[in-house]
Amino acid sequence: MSKILIIGDSQAQGAGSVLADYYRNAGNEVELVSKSGASIEAIVKMAKPANYDKVVIFAGGNGTPTVNAVQDLLDIYPGADWIGPPPATLITDLGHAQAVFGGKVDGPAYWFQTSTADDREKANNFLSAVVPQYGGKYHDWRKFGLGDPFPAQPDGIHISKPTAKIAFSNGIPLGINLGGIIALAALGILAYKIWRGRK
Repeated sequence: MSKILIIGDSQAQGAGSVLADYYRNAGNEVELVSKSGASIEAIVKMAKPANYDKVVIFAGGNGTPTVNAVQDLLDIYPGADWIGPPPATLITDLGHAQAVFGGKVDGPAYWFQTSTADDREKANNFLSAVVPQYGGKYHDWRKFGLGDPFPAQPDGIHISKPTAKIAFSNGIPLGINLGGIIALAALGILAYKIWRGRK
């Protein structure tokens, strides 16, 4: 059993909780620490230095990423997996987006009418270059096999849980040990066959 920390901003609350379930189902101990709207600097302050076997960071969508902040976070968690902000998309559930962000969200293309879409691209480009320089493993949502164009999300800037389940389903990018899940399934099938044989 491995001890795993998932830490980050609001992406860690949604997509991160899906990832946590995959790790737990594989027999690992998982701690999830998140704060909506947290910048990388804020996540540094939230950080819980401890002896984790694996750390996954969700960060980069709030504020402007800096080299110092990236270095500070990776100094605390050397070799961590870092999942950056997903690209902005069209909004598929305007009512939900307005409930989260307010009436300023006036249409499906809202994030493209503000600087958000461009800011996300700049953050991803920056982090993909800088995170590996300080020993982290950077993951771009567009490389999780979700297709091209990237699937539109309910509020346009957060990965929904159904999308996260698809992204993490193969277990490869983040080293999810699916062997435990397969073994449990095999035991379940064997137990069922034994039970049926006794009827």
